[in-house]
This record gives sequence, C-alpha cells and structure tokens, in this order.
Amino acid sequence: MRTTYLVCYDISNDKRLRKVFKTCRNYGDHLQYSVFECDLNGSEIVKLEHELNEIINS
Repeated sequence: MRTTYLVCYDISNDKRLRKVFKTCRNYGDHLQYSVFECDLNGSEIVKLEHELNEIINS
C-alpha cells in the first residue's frame, strides 16, 4: 500500500540543502522550494528516512 507524504525541510547549509533536494527529487514531486510530495510504500519511506538522516547528520 502506498501513502502520500509531505516532505518539508529548512536547511541552512548549502551543501546539505543540495543533497537533500537531490535525494527528495528521486522520491517525489517538487511542489515548492524545500517541499516535496512523495507517494511511497513502507520500504521506500524507510529508505528515504535513512538517506536523509545520513545527509543531515553528516
């Protein structure tokens, strides 16, 4: 089953901002600056969360 997620972020570091943007672009539709609509199944949301945590916490 797929669920729609709204992914929003506010990142001041330009390098991390670009990486998060590129990652989110792979999973959903870009709605506005730093806002994505992602239609994901259970494994995809886990993968997205993991990828974003790796970027944000690096």
